[in-house]
Amino acid sequence: MSISTKVGDRLSYDGELCTVRFVGTLPAWPNDVALGVEWDSPSKGKHSGSYNGVEYFKVRTPGSGSFLKQRKQHDGTRSVYEALVYAYGTEVKIESIQIGGWKMAEIYGFEKLQKMQKVFTSLKDISLSRKCIDRLGSDEEETLTKESLHGLHRLDLSFNLISKFDEVVKLLKGLNLEALNLTGNQFTSHTISSDSVNLSQLNLTMTYPSEAILSSLPTHFRSLHELSLCDNGLTDLSSFVLEFPCLTSLNLSMNQFTVIPTVLSDSTITTLNLANNDITITPKMTTHTFPHIVSLDLKRNNITSWSEIDTLVEILPSLVELRMSDNPIFEGWSLEEVEYQVIARWPTLTKLNGVEISPKERENAELWFLSKVGSGDVKYSDRKTTVLKQKYGKRAQDVHFTDPDIVELEVIDGAKMLNVKVMGSVEVLRLKSMLSRMLNRPFLKFDLTYEFGKFKEHLTNETSLVSSYGFSKGQQLTVEAKIS
Repeated sequence: MSISTKVGDRLSYDGELCTVRFVGTLPAWPNDVALGVEWDSPSKGKHSGSYNGVEYFKVRTPGSGSFLKQRKQHDGTRSVYEALVYAYGTEVKIESIQIGGWKMAEIYGFEKLQKMQKVFTSLKDISLSRKCIDRLGSDEEETLTKESLHGLHRLDLSFNLISKFDEVVKLLKGLNLEALNLTGNQFTSHTISSDSVNLSQLNLTMTYPSEAILSSLPTHFRSLHELSLCDNGLTDLSSFVLEFPCLTSLNLSMNQFTVIPTVLSDSTITTLNLANNDITITPKMTTHTFPHIVSLDLKRNNITSWSEIDTLVEILPSLVELRMSDNPIFEGWSLEEVEYQVIARWPTLTKLNGVEISPKERENAELWFLSKVGSGDVKYSDRKTTVLKQKYGKRAQDVHFTDPDIVELEVIDGAKMLNVKVMGSVEVLRLKSMLSRMLNRPFLKFDLTYEFGKFKEHLTNETSLVSSYGFSKGQQLTVEAKIS
């Protein structure tokens, strides 16, 4: 271990990544230099930076800290070019990952270097994930790296040890990448510059960027269309997001937002992901509208009431696609009843929880909804109820006396069996979407079958209603892997 290890450095031990938060001595190790580290995986930690009641460093996540002796062997580090050779230069045996000041041709041999460069320049997608990269490298390595990657479209540098954001900008300068994945690198420093690079998609999940880094993004990435800031502990969003000329997609999932960031009301964002936050919708949010957002993901938040849904309808006038499963509002209602309510309340929606809303399904949802309003089970604006009634004319006059048929099914998936209740007016497509979430199976990877006498039938018509099959109570449906 180099004695130059300093606070902010990133290291890897047996594949587990950490950030150095303290370098010094401990009473227990008077003859050793101690490192206080914060593990990326909190379960690896033993404390929060304290020893015998004395705090030596702070951690972002409680319990994620440990002390290590500096002489403990770590996994080493690589430059980008060394990692490129390690991952893709299969003809070359690398004796050491320490380059020092030697020239690359002397290390690899001129012929092998030429062969590797030829291979590298033909690659369009490169993954250098978990290769212990902590630097761009020497001037010669930087030159070779950029020569190697000039035809590259997508680069994955996730879960490496890069701590200096300006190293990333320096790497990208002169390249023409479409997408860069930096997930799991944690940036502890950044030298502000005006360098601008070409990039369409940037993933900064779990990088914990400082406000200085966030504010520099529009300067560095003028052509950015998609930005992911997942799992960064964010509670608010500053105006830097308004400075991107082309940004249309923003992923803020797995953060700590409690409201939709109001700054986005002035942005050009059309696709917004806020899943896995703690968002509630309050009446005062009607002071801001989000006219450009057409696709919104609010899965696993804290939406508890239908008045919140009605507020969302008001502040998102252009929304056509919504995901909102696993919110408290689902409690006390069946999944399809919640989805029917959302469809009926939200006239602009064309896709809900990943499934297209067909004209027939919208009609069924709105008539069912009118029946619930008429019976007093659901409260809704008189004005909006009148609009729905006018849409259906005489068909809506006595609809409140109608109670929807409930079909009880037994769904068999291998050794699993689920008892599922659905409304007969639900389409097979919506039933499959619901089962996909309940069984954790990809929607497009399974079919549903049932036995009709001696024959096995497939539910192939996904726009047909469940009631059209005449299923009796307890009808068994079998989940089968779809044959591609």
